[in-house]
Amino acid sequence: SMGGAPWAASFFVSSVFERVCVCGLDMWLAQWTKDEPSEDLLPHYFGIYSAILAGAIFWVSISRISIGLLTVWAGQSMFERMALQVIRAPISWWDTTPLGRVLNRFSFDTENVDTNLVTKLFPALMSISWILGAVVIMCSTLWPYSLLILPVPVAIYVWLFQMARKSIRELQRIDAISRSPIQSLFSELLNGIVSVRAYGCEERYEAALAELLDANSRAVLAFNSASRWLGVRVELLAAAITACCGFGCWLMSEQLTAGLVGLCFIWSQNLTTSLSFNCIFASQAEAAFTSVQRMAEYASSVPSEGRHEDLDSRLGMLGMPNPFPGAGQIAASRTQVPGSSNAACLVFEEVCLCYRPGLPLALDSISFELAKAERVAIVGRTGSGKSTLAAALFQLVPLSSGKIVLEGVNLAS
Repeated sequence: SMGGAPWAASFFVSSVFERVCVCGLDMWLAQWTKDEPSEDLLPHYFGIYSAILAGAIFWVSISRISIGLLTVWAGQSMFERMALQVIRAPISWWDTTPLGRVLNRFSFDTENVDTNLVTKLFPALMSISWILGAVVIMCSTLWPYSLLILPVPVAIYVWLFQMARKSIRELQRIDAISRSPIQSLFSELLNGIVSVRAYGCEERYEAALAELLDANSRAVLAFNSASRWLGVRVELLAAAITACCGFGCWLMSEQLTAGLVGLCFIWSQNLTTSLSFNCIFASQAEAAFTSVQRMAEYASSVPSEGRHEDLDSRLGMLGMPNPFPGAGQIAASRTQVPGSSNAACLVFEEVCLCYRPGLPLALDSISFELAKAERVAIVGRTGSGKSTLAAALFQLVPLSSGKIVLEGVNLAS
């Protein structure tokens, strides 16, 4: 969905080089302040600093452009896959699936993938590169005291992150699930607004809608509270890391120059900020991925009513497998079915139909022929299969066996 491995690799490679350039800028400044000021050395230091800065700008541009293109392509591809699969769904699936559940996929989940996911995923990925850069600089500057300063805060961070991420992810899932009944009830109310007003049921629907809104609000409140709970503890951990960094600089005061001390403090602040960003945004990105999971579920698990030339070709363009690999492609021209009668316009041959697997047959071995311009009447008691016969003729429900031939063309094709 993201345009292939080369485009994804371009983002990660550009992110690595971007962080190397940014770290190199600060380390070069520390080296610059270490030497005595000299007019002769100014072009040398300034030239190297400008070259590193130009490299940083280049790689920052590449990473930002690539992540934007990747997320747009991924969202578009996933939406098309889901839409094509839902379009192919049989009527029985629509009869058993609440409309609000479908609308939720095409509204909230789609918006979440297109807008919210990238704003959470990108800071989470970039904060990892900042954390790695900070760890490398602090380890090289405060060695060997960094072995005493960094392991404990990092271990606490990992424990907090692992404990909170699962809860935040499931709370986001509850939020998405609790939205579907709201949309189903609202759609039902709009379709039957005349009957609701005629029978004076406004208060009953208002109470039901308010109850569903309260359930969704509780899920949203719990999600935001869990995120804030994690943020407060990560910020306290950040303050502790800065204090430990100051203590390490005091222990090595005779070995460190002013530039290295400033470099160490700057990147200790970057480390604490990056830990906070990674902990919060990574958990929220994982929570937003529940929308990806819900869209992928509809893009792969929705049943299909049969082959379709245009939709099958579109699925192939998106890289999706053909749901009917052994059936081949549908030809543009219709050929007459061998053995069909030229006189008969409509032929039912041993047609059997059931609405869902496990249910008894609604049509059992129905066979008849109708000629052109012939008028017929179908008479029967309630439940005898009159409407089912029309549903089979218009292919609203797939046949269990048999075939229907109209003017020499098998309608199942």
